[in-house]
Amino acid sequence: MAQRTARLVNRTEGMGLLREPELTVVLIRRTGRRPEDYYTWSKKLLTEGTAFITPTVWKGETVARLAFLLKSSLRRAAPTTPPRRPSEVRQRRT
Repeated sequence: MAQRTARLVNRTEGMGLLREPELTVVLIRRTGRRPEDYYTWSKKLLTEGTAFITPTVWKGETVARLAFLLKSSLRRAAPTTPPRRPSEVRQRRT
């Protein structure tokens, strides 16, 4: 599935594949998007039940991370909570 997604991203205007997928993870860039756009898009997709795509930082840039799970590898459904912006994550004090 990750390989098929990579091919689709390569054919889609306004998206770019950041690296060839390894295992079941694909990183993509959406042309002209700001970091906050990725968070908004991610929450929208999750709320609609379309996909769980999380923003991540790769080489200093906010991008989208698509991870595919094989149904046979799932033991139980994971909770679906929207991703949080870095500013919403409490920093651990040492």
